[in-house]
Amino acid sequence: MTHRRFEDAVALVTGGGSGIGRAIAVRLASEGARVAVLGRHERSLGETVGEIAYQRGKARHYVTDVRDPVALEATVARVVSDWGPLRLVIANAGVSERTPLVESDPEVVRAIVDTNLLGTFWTFRAVTPHLEVTAKGGARLVAVTSVLGRFGVPGYSAYCAAKHGVVGLVRSLALELAPTGATVNALCPGWTDTPMADRGLAAIAAADAITEREARKRAESAQPQGRFADPDELAHLAAFLCDPASRSITAQVYTLDNGATPF
Repeated sequence: MTHRRFEDAVALVTGGGSGIGRAIAVRLASEGARVAVLGRHERSLGETVGEIAYQRGKARHYVTDVRDPVALEATVARVVSDWGPLRLVIANAGVSERTPLVESDPEVVRAIVDTNLLGTFWTFRAVTPHLEVTAKGGARLVAVTSVLGRFGVPGYSAYCAAKHGVVGLVRSLALELAPTGATVNALCPGWTDTPMADRGLAAIAAADAITEREARKRAESAQPQGRFADPDELAHLAAFLCDPASRSITAQVYTLDNGATPF
């Protein structure tokens, strides 16, 4: 029997239409949370909600763009009106693309920073007035960043800069919200089996004139465990950080990269 530690808690997950966001939304719902799944693409959001419903969980989807703080605040207000104060918030929305310093398109750079860094900032700003406080402590806020928020990679300067910024945001906001009992932490995944990873491999293959299969083999060989992570592994850690018993864990950055970062 599934442990329902989040029974009736209201959760909000941005970028919940696929990949890590979908896995986290499904996991929280499986443990009793009522999940608001946010994103830009209604079809993929509907698929996430459908998966949750199939497992007899509770979820609704809301089409919005984390780059637009006004629209995002209105969406959060709708979620709260529908279900009540928020106990669990996962800021997961993100985009990635190669941005060589000289050749990069300014609009692409702006979209990367606006989505990954500012989108996380706007998400946390929008939800803060609506956070629930329970007898077991305050709300749980988790940002999904990247191992590229811990080191640099040539050609991905905009993405690396944005993800480094999310780490700083988490550490600062954790102190700002500490008096409310809320915790704020970050997950830094490495290569994970997601549609974003597939797009990244395709870009590497095109740039290096190799097949996508060869690009994946190269990426896997760079991992000490020789594999990509599964989104469910990220969902497991996110659920741990959302647990009522995790109230002393805040301002922390957790890396899930099959051991690659130290090397």
